[in-house]
Amino acid sequence: MDPANEALTSLCIRFLNLSKVEIADSGWMSKLGKQLDDKGLLILSNHCPLLCDLSLSYCTFITDVGLRYLASSSKLSSLSLNFNPRITGCGILSLVVGCKNLSRLHLIRCLNVSSVEWLEYLGKLGTLEDLSIRNCRAIG
Repeated sequence: MDPANEALTSLCIRFLNLSKVEIADSGWMSKLGKQLDDKGLLILSNHCPLLCDLSLSYCTFITDVGLRYLASSSKLSSLSLNFNPRITGCGILSLVVGCKNLSRLHLIRCLNVSSVEWLEYLGKLGTLEDLSIRNCRAIG
């Protein structure tokens, strides 16, 4: 396991009541090595059962696979994604289908989010209260 995921596992095991997590990464800087990735999101979804508020900024190694892992976080109600360039509309759809309690979703500079099927699904779900989409190529 790489150092970032080891540290995240250790954190989650120590603090079992974590409900809010904010991660601002600078994974684009190769000198720092690999930072938070999809395995990190699997760790969060498996070890933080109370997670309801998650903010991920500049986590450039996260893909749709990681969002599928997060889809099992049943209590997740607030998600903010800022500059996560490998995420697409398919990943967002997987996430919103799994996270039935999602009431807040902010997508900022997620450059590969271009499809809108997930928006249609969220509209039917009826739980969303706060939606912000900025600088996503085809939708905002």
